[in-house]
Amino acid sequence: MSGVFCPLHAGLWGLARAFRNENPALKVLCFDLGATQGLEELCQVPEASGDLEVALRRSCQGGDAAFVPFVPRLQEAKLESTSQWVPAGGAYIITGGLGGLGLTFASWLLERSERRAKVALISRSGKPPQDCQVAYGRLASKVSVHKADITSDAQVAQVFEAIETHYGGIKGILHAAGVLDDHMVADLQPKHVTPVLAPKTYGTLVLHDACRNSDCQFALFSSVAALLGTPAQANYSAANAFMDSFASFLRDNGQQAVSIQWGPWAEVGMAARANTSESSIVRISARKGLEAMSAILTASASLRTGIISVARIKWATLLGQLGTQAPFLSKFTVAKSTSSNVLGNYTLEDVKSLVVGSLADALGTDDFDISTPLMELGLDSLAGVEFRNRLQGAVEGINLTPTLMFDYPTVPDLVEYIWSQVGPAEEEGIQALQVGSFSDQLALASHSGRFPGSFSNHPGDFWHTLTYGLDTTAELPPERWDMDAFYDSDFDAPGKTYVRLGHFIPGIEQFDGEFFGLSEMEQRGMDPHQWLTLEITYDCMFASGLTKESMNALECGVYVGCATLGGIEPNIPAFGPFTNIGYAYSGLSGRVSHTLSLRGPCFTVDTACSATVVALDCASQAIRLGRCKSAAASGVNLQLSAAIWVGFAKMRGLAMDGNCKTFDTSADGFARGEGMGSVYLKPAAPEAFSVALLGGVATNHDGRAATITAPNGTAQQRVLRAALAERGTLPEAVSCLECHGTGTALGDPIEVGGQSAVYGKSRGSFLLAAGKTNLGHLEGAAGVAGISKAVLSCQRAQVPALLWLRQLNNNIELSGFSAAMPTELLAWRREKKISSVSSFGFSGTNGHVRTSEHLRGSHPRDVL
Repeated sequence: MSGVFCPLHAGLWGLARAFRNENPALKVLCFDLGATQGLEELCQVPEASGDLEVALRRSCQGGDAAFVPFVPRLQEAKLESTSQWVPAGGAYIITGGLGGLGLTFASWLLERSERRAKVALISRSGKPPQDCQVAYGRLASKVSVHKADITSDAQVAQVFEAIETHYGGIKGILHAAGVLDDHMVADLQPKHVTPVLAPKTYGTLVLHDACRNSDCQFALFSSVAALLGTPAQANYSAANAFMDSFASFLRDNGQQAVSIQWGPWAEVGMAARANTSESSIVRISARKGLEAMSAILTASASLRTGIISVARIKWATLLGQLGTQAPFLSKFTVAKSTSSNVLGNYTLEDVKSLVVGSLADALGTDDFDISTPLMELGLDSLAGVEFRNRLQGAVEGINLTPTLMFDYPTVPDLVEYIWSQVGPAEEEGIQALQVGSFSDQLALASHSGRFPGSFSNHPGDFWHTLTYGLDTTAELPPERWDMDAFYDSDFDAPGKTYVRLGHFIPGIEQFDGEFFGLSEMEQRGMDPHQWLTLEITYDCMFASGLTKESMNALECGVYVGCATLGGIEPNIPAFGPFTNIGYAYSGLSGRVSHTLSLRGPCFTVDTACSATVVALDCASQAIRLGRCKSAAASGVNLQLSAAIWVGFAKMRGLAMDGNCKTFDTSADGFARGEGMGSVYLKPAAPEAFSVALLGGVATNHDGRAATITAPNGTAQQRVLRAALAERGTLPEAVSCLECHGTGTALGDPIEVGGQSAVYGKSRGSFLLAAGKTNLGHLEGAAGVAGISKAVLSCQRAQVPALLWLRQLNNNIELSGFSAAMPTELLAWRREKKISSVSSFGFSGTNGHVRTSEHLRGSHPRDVL
């Protein structure tokens, strides 16, 4: 790319080199047709050459005109000279002179010339950066500083005139100015390109024009990025490629010029400031760099093109990082093992070792969790390209696309993909999960929860609260919000609540985000509902015997019920990149599937108080339809919004004393509560342990009721019968029902009426239980709390007491219904214990679940 014309196009070659390395699957060719050739001359290039960079030049040997292709090749330079370069008397200009590299060369020039040379430093700001002030202080009295923008013809002309007037002539220019702004080619915008190109392209031309008539030596500080096409530095590669070609252009036209493609320097320069990796290119010490500069300037006239690279390159490592083996680096090619990339020789463990090793090289450490997404490990765009290129070069026959980290976000995902390509052949065709029968039995493999009165997620804590009849009523924790600002005993006070008591869980701020690989920034952008949903779902699945590793890539659905996000108002000035997803309903379930790498269906349900039963219904259907092999149904409810409290107060729905007085004549509303719980569902196996069998689950809607929030007794009857019908269970087989039981004067009688219509023919005593008397109403998590209580009651053969039941609500009709409402801990004496759980949403969606005991095999963990 040299000749009599100015190579303004040369930067394209540097850009193309970076683009090739970022996109190794694409073939990008560059041609230099010289001053006179046209496109038809491209046909002169041999197809089999394999070169991607070709210059065509006319040759007239033997009288016949022909076009000769020239291709680049990197050769080792041997700079031999018996003398040392000494600056002549006169002025030497250094651009970027107040940077670390500029000051290093300023000091070197002064020392080599024994101060005969005069050094003028040009700087756009006129001030040294913070990390260069000490070095500048040592030279301040020995150099002159000129503030100028080297892309301005007028400013450069003015500075050059002043220097020539003061020093009598310019002997040399060291053009060291430059700017870095790294981005992948796909992300480049004009604002990323112009500032990087300006000093090295237009600035070079302006400097040359300013000293056109003087006999000065031009030393252009290029970069090894132009030689190699460093990924994410296409703009910088282009800028330096122009400088290289311009040096050749000057030499072809009889002027003194050299372009030095520097590798990163150790103590000074942009690479040192950015703390770049030394995995493939080791930094040059200042002493070695200055020695090389002296040798280059001494032998400058003997250099063939005037372009020379000075870098400490680990060729084996570097060539593994680059996407393609460029022909011009053929002399430095490292031979590959003859068997390392033969597809048939791989085992699954080989593939895993290859991926993990390549990732460790790209990250510069082997201290990472392979289940953490690659991007969360710190694999940025540049390191991602290096990682992909290493793999691409190690395994032939596989095309790893630029979207590698998005298509296969974790090490196990990527190992699975590569193994599918190089492992034993499998039968072609679409693979689907086995579609089960709707008659297949499902089991609750495990359950976990933290409810008022509990200090951990262990079900044993929950059972302790229930059996000891603990009253968990408490003041709102002050870290939630300021209750005093919203409380007023006057029912009609605008914007106020007349109730300040509820039921709350401790420790929501003790979420261990680091365990789940979440950054501090990401945690700050998450609503606590997301923290707890992730924590409780993981705990539940762990209780079934799974680990983080075995959860990875599991065909597991995630269904989350929540009804308390709507009133939360985040602090808008504190918004960050994770805030939107951190406060979204979709983020509750999505966060679980993403963090644990679960691949089944995933969504969040808000049907108010029935949300987790609806989530369980969705989960059971998905498994039976073959859409996943297992599923977690979770619920979470926190009292983080004063707005919802005020809203329920205006409905007159809250109990004055903060207690759900279920079935009692004093019932005056429900008490708000907090909690979180999860159940893990999978097909039942005869000898496998499970905490309960899922006998049936059903949901429906009231349809047109008295009001949208009023309960509908006939709709409740329908949903109870639908849950029984799922597996053909007779009503008399059920002996205990965990009621919705919010403790409202109207809702309780309607619910008992529906129960009587369906279960009224039961033989013996039919137990009506209600955990809300202990816990308050957990709203979106109420269903999962009821399921956990039913499971524990089956296991212990005991039914906890209803608190606050002193006198039965006069509107509850029990004639013909042999129902018992325990006021103390009762023994559950049925031989086959089958229970049901009701959960009714105030928007009209009803849910009913039937469970039965099932404890076979040995449990993997102590979670009962």
